[in-house]
Amino acid sequence: TVGFNAEWLEAETNTALDLTGDGVANVLSGQALPITPEWTGAAWATYNWPIDSLDGNGYVRLQWSYQGSTISNIEQRDLSSDEPNPQFVNQSYNIGDLSIGFQAESWDVSFFVNNLADERAQYQHSWGINEYTAGSIQDGRPHTKRIYTNRPREAGVRFTKSWGD
Repeated sequence: TVGFNAEWLEAETNTALDLTGDGVANVLSGQALPITPEWTGAAWATYNWPIDSLDGNGYVRLQWSYQGSTISNIEQRDLSSDEPNPQFVNQSYNIGDLSIGFQAESWDVSFFVNNLADERAQYQHSWGINEYTAGSIQDGRPHTKRIYTNRPREAGVRFTKSWGD
């Protein structure tokens, strides 16, 4: 069995907004929305075969997913700005998973490896002033940078049991 999906999304603002009330538009019409990739996609293949002696099926499944780059916030500010929340680019990434297992009528056991290539995807960046945490001092103000990432490569054995219908 094979399958795939893909999505193209043009998510952007359609009006200008003054967020501070000073009469200047902080958000312009046509700006990309944050943490919204233009392209995403996935593909997978599963091969099943009968194992009559155990009254079940063996399987192997490989899947791959892609997410395009995103921006961290809607306002176009850079690190040299006096503003506390500059815009970062979250790079695109690919993640692949593999599982090999056996499935019977009411149970399933598999060996899996998630994030085969140990991709260090960064989902989101944020940078701001935080008076409660110690951060670097830049321009006399404490700043905190946060990077949200995916899980590293993990491998394991999974057992699932079903009861009832």
